[in-house]
Amino acid sequence: MAVPTKEEVNVSEQEKIVAEEYSELSSVQFSAQYTAEQEPPQEPEPAAPEQQLTEQAQQEQEEMTRRDREILAALDEVLQKNSAQRKEPVRTKRFPADVGKLAVGVVGKGAGVLSLALTLVFIGIVLVCVTISAEPDYLLIAKLSPIAAVLLGAELLLNWFASGKQLRVNIPCVCIIAAIVAGCCAMSAALNKSETTEKSVFSSRIVEAEIYEASYKQLRHSADILELTVKADLIPDSEKKSMDTLTAGDKVEISAVLDGNYMNPREFAAECRRIIEVYEDLDIPVMSYHFSSETRLSSFSLDVEGLFQQNMTEEELTSLVRHIYVEDYDYIADLEDISEETSETAENAETAETIE
Repeated sequence: MAVPTKEEVNVSEQEKIVAEEYSELSSVQFSAQYTAEQEPPQEPEPAAPEQQLTEQAQQEQEEMTRRDREILAALDEVLQKNSAQRKEPVRTKRFPADVGKLAVGVVGKGAGVLSLALTLVFIGIVLVCVTISAEPDYLLIAKLSPIAAVLLGAELLLNWFASGKQLRVNIPCVCIIAAIVAGCCAMSAALNKSETTEKSVFSSRIVEAEIYEASYKQLRHSADILELTVKADLIPDSEKKSMDTLTAGDKVEISAVLDGNYMNPREFAAECRRIIEVYEDLDIPVMSYHFSSETRLSSFSLDVEGLFQQNMTEEELTSLVRHIYVEDYDYIADLEDISEETSETAENAETAETIE
């Protein structure tokens, strides 16, 4: 008797299982299913080359259409998100909350920080305004400097109330504020002094030129003047002055060199009297006059100080004239020689006594 192989045993077992499954089916179903199982699968017939190209083109077209739809869908989604974001109201922080945070920060750092910031802003604005002004007033910086103390005091009160009556002071900031204010005041005083001095010098030159031009028109017909000098010493003022705005404190001096051949002091005094009357007619407040005349035969000079001497008559002015004639020059020269010899003799005597 032949022993069945392992493969034959497996095949017989499979047939038994199939027979049991088929026993449950009807004869018609069994024949159909058995036929289907027994028939080998039919391989698809190869398509023609033209049909393959057409199918490939249709697949590519469908793929492109699908991608286009995906792109359009993505764009629609992005646009919808953007429109939704635009429609949403913008949320802003409330102003009281910001003020509260600022107050807490100021209180935490101590009084002086906020005042320092406000002082710098204020001083910067004032400096810009003074710089661009046509006629700058540098004292304005010093006049407005106390505002820094007001700002610091207000911040101290704010810090005291906000911190539960526990005062905290930022000492470096307070020191910086004091240094800034002191520096600005010193700079303001220096700039104002320089500006006032320049304006005073400029005003003095203007007044001197105006007085010279106004008096020249009348003096050229009233006196024989070789040289005329006008000197104005005005009080320093922030405003420019002119000949018509002179005050009692302004000092005007007239110096005239006469070119006349005067025979005696009376003639010289009369010439000086006419010059003084010209300035009185012009209402120019001259404080002092200095007249002089130098010729080959004589020398005259006269100094008139104040209103009392300006109102003197010719006789009174004659008594004030200092004069020297040519014969007096030799006498003065002899006196100088005698004085020199006397001094040399005295020095020699002292030297001899010292040696002894």
